[in-house]
Amino acid sequence: MPRSKRPKLSPGELRLMALLWDGGPLTLAEVHEAQGRDVALTTVQNQLNRLVEKKVVARSGQRPARYSATVDRQQMSRGFLDLLIETVGQGRVLPLMAQLVSRGQLMPDEVAQLRQLIDRAEAEAKSTRNKT
Repeated sequence: MPRSKRPKLSPGELRLMALLWDGGPLTLAEVHEAQGRDVALTTVQNQLNRLVEKKVVARSGQRPARYSATVDRQQMSRGFLDLLIETVGQGRVLPLMAQLVSRGQLMPDEVAQLRQLIDRAEAEAKSTRNKT
């Protein structure tokens, strides 16, 4: 999703998107029930309507209407990561990664996976340098 077309989503809208990505298409009642907290049905309906207006969710014509995400999680995540890199990292990945790592919430298996990603990125960078 290009940056100029990336819609701004509230935290509540992002929670609804996650429900639709994981279990959609869902009816209003199913989304409301899946919230698992005290949220008014009208609030959920309003949020779903806004997501439809933003063209990230589609509403079916059947009764009851079913809602489904029109963009996939990876596509939406990439846009948000680009925004984080621009704002938090000032266009660089390292400051953002440093903040994520400094939170101290990484499990040992996640550290190992990060090392593998860094090794892969390093190999790709060397390969690219050798081609030029």
